[in-house]
Amino acid sequence: MSKFNKDSNVYTIGFLAILALVVALTLGVLSQSLKPLSDANIKLDTRKKILMSCVSDPNSVATKDETWINDTYENAISGILIDINGDTVADVVPEGSYDFRNEVKNKGDARQIPIYSYTDEKDSTYYIVQMIGMGLWDEINGYLCIGSDWNTIKGVAFDHKGETPGLGAELVKPWFTSQFINKKLFDQEGNYAFKVYKAGKYTSGENGVDGMSGATLTTEGVDMMVRATVDMYSSKFNPVNL
Repeated sequence: MSKFNKDSNVYTIGFLAILALVVALTLGVLSQSLKPLSDANIKLDTRKKILMSCVSDPNSVATKDETWINDTYENAISGILIDINGDTVADVVPEGSYDFRNEVKNKGDARQIPIYSYTDEKDSTYYIVQMIGMGLWDEINGYLCIGSDWNTIKGVAFDHKGETPGLGAELVKPWFTSQFINKKLFDQEGNYAFKVYKAGKYTSGENGVDGMSGATLTTEGVDMMVRATVDMYSSKFNPVNL
């Protein structure tokens, strides 16, 4: 019986093919075994960001443990999905299976977007809408919390995938997000009037916030993201109702 020639191309190719198959199977098993943990972490992170958008001090939520976040979310937050007409199409937002990014890409009548409601300790109700946009290098996203008038900003929570530390990455910092609180999206005539100004261009009393120094494109990205969010949820952000 002839032996394999370990120096032949056939042996080398076969060995590499078997090795690749073993590695692929191992990675597949690991991926499946880690998926429940990954899904749980994504769910917890989403809940944390939604809660952070509703409070004046986001750090008060960011430092809480998993039990507190889940208990508070389940007691204070509820969510629905609406269509482009503002009609409810689902009484809950399916955690884990709902993909906001894919829905935003869908420009047709089938788009379904979430609205969350938050009831605070004084029984005041706020609404939270989801945002997605583009920064300097990659995606920026977050949640915008609005008063029952659908005009007054009660808070924001931002995140990013690749903004520069100390520059565009400052969008998550309290010094930036706290500026949004109690600002109006529309003027008294119902015109959209909110703006994220370039750093140093904001004047006290104007309907907007000061941007991030050295991060002009990220600042513009946040400004466009807020405006695009209002447009996307136009069935709710209707100046006629103000």
